[in-house]
Amino acid sequence: MKIVSIILVMLVPVCVAHADAPLEGKYVISGPLDHNGSTKSGRSHIYFTITNDAAKKMFSSFDEKPTLSKCTGWNYKSQGGITCHEVESGKNYFCSFSINLYNGAIGAGLGGCF
Repeated sequence: MKIVSIILVMLVPVCVAHADAPLEGKYVISGPLDHNGSTKSGRSHIYFTITNDAAKKMFSSFDEKPTLSKCTGWNYKSQGGITCHEVESGKNYFCSFSINLYNGAIGAGLGGCF
């Protein structure tokens, strides 16, 4: 139940602010990320990837200016442990983050470079 509460606390503000965008994406339960950005075996983290309109709106809602990643060539913005990527301007976005299931800490998600 603790994990459900954490997820709701994190996602409700996003959903309320942008209620017109359906929440699409996926999640994976696995171990921590290694130094290459791949997950290790285990069940210590839940990784969320938000896609499509919700990701585009999240990217746009972050106040900072986009930063160009030297690793991926994509623009990105980060806020509160959530990173949103602009893969193709105006068309293709995703946001990612993880929750450590042991301590509730928000951390890096899947899909970037390390």
